[in-house]
Amino acid sequence: VFYDEKSTENISATSSNVASFAECFDKIKKKFGKSFKITKNDICKTCKGQGRNSVSMDFLGNVEYFCADCGGTGYAPNILEFRYKEKNIAEILDMEIRDAAEFFEDDASISKILNILDKCGLGYIKLLQSVSSLSSGELLRLYFGRSFAAATEKSKEKSMFIFDEPSRGLHFADVE
Repeated sequence: VFYDEKSTENISATSSNVASFAECFDKIKKKFGKSFKITKNDICKTCKGQGRNSVSMDFLGNVEYFCADCGGTGYAPNILEFRYKEKNIAEILDMEIRDAAEFFEDDASISKILNILDKCGLGYIKLLQSVSSLSSGELLRLYFGRSFAAATEKSKEKSMFIFDEPSRGLHFADVE
């Protein structure tokens, strides 16, 4: 695993959410069964799956508001009918990482990733949150958490991570 400032720039330039970047979104979707597939027709056409719309305010910053057509979920109603443990995909993605880890405790492949992210100090972040909205410290922890999870998942052997300037971009409280 190699990390430098360019890595953070590349991560924050993506339009992915935390669940996708952490490589657990596909695993979560599988929990809804084989017939659960999200296609372009299953995404809200008004907000293009973002769950919110934006209005340009000329001299002020853009104002974002929840999409009225999908209720802020980003999905068409037919997708929201699918349930896993009485929750639809939008409700699951709206969970914080620590709550989702507990929710998926019966699936080691999902809970392991989420528990590692929680131990990296990201338990308060929602699975749905856009990666581009994270601070540089959060991006760094997300990147490392994903790398830790991948190393433990793919290899039965022990992995070693060497950090050079691991405090770059982190809050002072994180490096004490």
